[in-house]
Amino acid sequence: MNGLVITFLIGLFFVVGIIIAWFNKENKNIVNFSISMSFIVLIILIIFHIFPEAIHHLEDVSFIFLIIGILIGIGMLMLIDKLIPHHTPNGHNHLKHLGILTSISLIIHNIIEGICVYSVVDNNLGMGLSYAFAVGLHNIPFGIKLGLILSINKKSYGIWIINILLIISTFIGGLLMHSVANYITDFSLGLILAITIGMILYLIIFELYPSLKKGFNKYSLFGIIIGIIIMLVGLVI
Repeated sequence: MNGLVITFLIGLFFVVGIIIAWFNKENKNIVNFSISMSFIVLIILIIFHIFPEAIHHLEDVSFIFLIIGILIGIGMLMLIDKLIPHHTPNGHNHLKHLGILTSISLIIHNIIEGICVYSVVDNNLGMGLSYAFAVGLHNIPFGIKLGLILSINKKSYGIWIINILLIISTFIGGLLMHSVANYITDFSLGLILAITIGMILYLIIFELYPSLKKGFNKYSLFGIIIGIIIMLVGLVI
């Protein structure tokens, strides 16, 4: 049940981003803060929590399965990322089209991520909360972008439906995992954790780091410092 609640709450971070966009347009300082905090939290999480846990669950089988899982995780996000256009939109119609493609790609991504978050929470609540928090922070900038698209296309019911699905997509992944939780073996959990590592590595290297490097300012530094403090407190607890 914890996993379902947490995967549902992750979707609310999109709502936070949408609200920020509607009332503040695109506040770059908030984006920089959330990206930098997510960046450092995910790095600490993968080193001190998920990687050792994955090794523990896969210790009775070949180390190659850890590598395979990581490569699968990277490959999954790389494939999904290919569906998201990266060029600059021109005009409202193009922005609407871009928003739909982005939302659909993120829905697929978040369903997979919901499966991983639920698995981590089910295995270790503290580790799962840290992972979910970092994923949620990472969703705020996407929420801001989608909020801008919604503000331009207020009367488009299709976009509203897609974005509602986006908000609950992580929960859908958690629900899918919950339905088969009794059939998960030690090996399959280790493999899922390995896939999670691959997904996190992709987020860190190809999404968060370029954004952090491009827009680094004092708010980015604040996000890194606060992220370190939060994770250190979590490690002590």
